Amino acid sequence: PLPLYTSIPTGLADEKNLANQLSFYPNPVAGELWLLNKTEAVVNIDILSLDGKNVYSTTSSAQEININTETMAKGVYILKVSSGQSTYAKKLIRD
Repeated sequence: PLPLYTSIPTGLADEKNLANQLSFYPNPVAGELWLLNKTEAVVNIDILSLDGKNVYSTTSSAQEININTETMAKGVYILKVSSGQSTYAKKLIRD
């Protein structure tokens, strides 16, 4: 028998779940940035300048991730965290 409906994954639910399981502080940041990872998965963390250059990159499965931003110039960046097919991106201000 054929199913009455078909489920097509869009990735939106995964993205929302990833966003609910990640937080970071402080923002704006002047020195150390903390990322709290409530997932049990390995996450890829990238900090991108607004022109798309990758200024920081790491991979971690830790629940608390410390990122030193002291070598980054003051300005606005994009914090991008991905796990599997899900990606979470937020504006980060380096003060």
